Amino acid sequence: MKEVWPWVVTGWLNGIRLEDISSESVDHDIMSGMSGSHAGKKVFVGSMDDQKDPLGSSIHALKSLNYDVVDVGTGNSIAVSERIGTAIAKDPYHSVGIGFGQTGNDVLVLGSKCPFVIGSRCVTVSDAETTRRHNNPNFLGVGSSAGTSQIPLILTWLETEFYTGSDSDDKKRMRRYLQTLAIKSEAYEQAGIRDTEAAAYPMSSYEGKIIIYLGSDHRAADDFRKLEGLLHELDNDLEIMMIDENIGYCNNESSSQECDYPLISAEVGRMLSKASSPALAIVGCGSGIGMISGAANYEGVYAARCLSNEDAERAVSAYNNCIGIGCDLVGFDKGAGVNPFDIAGAALAALKERSSTAKPDSVINKLMKIQTRIYLKEAEGRIYQSAKKLYGF
Repeated sequence: MKEVWPWVVTGWLNGIRLEDISSESVDHDIMSGMSGSHAGKKVFVGSMDDQKDPLGSSIHALKSLNYDVVDVGTGNSIAVSERIGTAIAKDPYHSVGIGFGQTGNDVLVLGSKCPFVIGSRCVTVSDAETTRRHNNPNFLGVGSSAGTSQIPLILTWLETEFYTGSDSDDKKRMRRYLQTLAIKSEAYEQAGIRDTEAAAYPMSSYEGKIIIYLGSDHRAADDFRKLEGLLHELDNDLEIMMIDENIGYCNNESSSQECDYPLISAEVGRMLSKASSPALAIVGCGSGIGMISGAANYEGVYAARCLSNEDAERAVSAYNNCIGIGCDLVGFDKGAGVNPFDIAGAALAALKERSSTAKPDSVINKLMKIQTRIYLKEAEGRIYQSAKKLYGF
């Protein structure tokens, strides 16, 4: 059954517009391979060097439940992410991955670019259940903040079903999932044409205006329009571009489907990948995962799900340039002590701090940044080369 996957992705883009993809157009056997839970599948696991304890306890717990667990080892976040993502992509019907990092975002960045791989950073048990039902991820990122709830979180994530057929929103969710897989094909085809010297690397210094791309689904639209105004108040020199349901194909009356967030996510990814100035994308939807799942596939786009100021600071201070905000959890009216403006402001401050040419930096830090940048680009290049061979590009 796995042999149909390349056709599934490339066939849609060759014959069907992205916005016209629907669950009705997909063969039943293919649909059955995409739905259900991850229970009983092979589980590839790995961790950053400082997360060996949760890795070991999780391997023990999963093996006690008769899961076939393959340990890909430890290392830095980029290496572990690539190993797990590549392993899943070889047999996406029958395998999944779990990475243990400091935040959970860190071990997903590269692996989520692999064919058929969708990552999800989950922080609670209910979070794991919701993201599985809505987004059908097959690569789980777990951070140290999950603490003692890691095993229940992991088991919930593995056992929760996607597309049961009993939920009235299931067809919408399946369509969005199929669109996200199709977006990967476009991103692979475009990889390598990006002018990487002109386009700002995630860790490059900057001069002039910073570009902020804002994108949201319809539920977060009001929050993001408010966010646009507040960001201008924070820094009037920002160049802000709103990418929402007003983009062309979302207003195309000939389209048979409503505008889904993967379409907006793809547009964010395209724009961010081509940016020739320092740029940051801030996107939002219910969980924050759906809106980054499409954008994350494009060259030079490194996405992270952020639910707090600290999340945003840590992500952007590293190398992430696309921040996904879960607006069902974080919003201007949620009363949770943090809102999209707080997270966006923290991300912007981290970008300025990371990129400022005025800030003195030690030779060692500069060398480490250069080394990380080279390693990141090399790993990303390997993933795209492998994907292009699979699709015949």
